[in-house]
Amino acid sequence: MKKTLIVRFNRLDGKKAELVFANPRDDITPAEIHELVEKITSKKFFIISGMPLVSLDIAIVRTVEDEAIVG
Repeated sequence: MKKTLIVRFNRLDGKKAELVFANPRDDITPAEIHELVEKITSKKFFIISGMPLVSLDIAIVRTVEDEAIVG
């Protein structure tokens, strides 16, 4: 089973941008995600197509299970 943490941001121009983290901890908290988002947005750490990330849209953990059909 594969897990990813997807953090979707609102950009200054109203569009969305995502950061994807492989294998997040099982015990990650909303407070930790908010802290990460605050650091990224306040320092303008990522500029996507000339636009800074300004706020959190949503953060989700996606779980995918691969099943071999022929192996």
